[in-house]
Amino acid sequence: MWEFVVGGCSGTSVPNVLDREDFGYLTTSFGFLNEKMGLGIIIDNGNGVQAVARKMISSGIDLVWVLQTHFHSDHVEGVQHNALIYTKKIQEIVVPDFGGKSFQTMLDERFHLQAWPVSPETFGIRHQIRHFKPGESLNVAGLEVRTLELVHPGGAIAYRF
Repeated sequence: MWEFVVGGCSGTSVPNVLDREDFGYLTTSFGFLNEKMGLGIIIDNGNGVQAVARKMISSGIDLVWVLQTHFHSDHVEGVQHNALIYTKKIQEIVVPDFGGKSFQTMLDERFHLQAWPVSPETFGIRHQIRHFKPGESLNVAGLEVRTLELVHPGGAIAYRF
């Protein structure tokens, strides 16, 4: 059975812009965990990913897939704080291809020595990144995942499991 975890669901990390008392100020990150199978799926790397990663680590999750919906800051600003990004537990990072800047370029910028002192490569890790076109069906952790392009500035993806 898969468990759903909300790490953060705020659309901005700027406090007091909107009343966020119900869900807090952590930006977008969700997780699906299957403890029996040792599988996890992270959706987005907002700064709420810290809570999702902590839950996966404490639950003994060994194999993790990361899916990005899009690359706005509130969905990627926590990538450096995702403890799993520094491990070999991540099987692949699955990202939509909207054209323009690649996810690898964004990672390289966020983990550049002038921006952050360590990177996955510091530990000999370079994650596999799988690109897909909006509308493609994917297989993630043995699950069929359908993708749907959303109307959102710069493009975004919805995932249906």
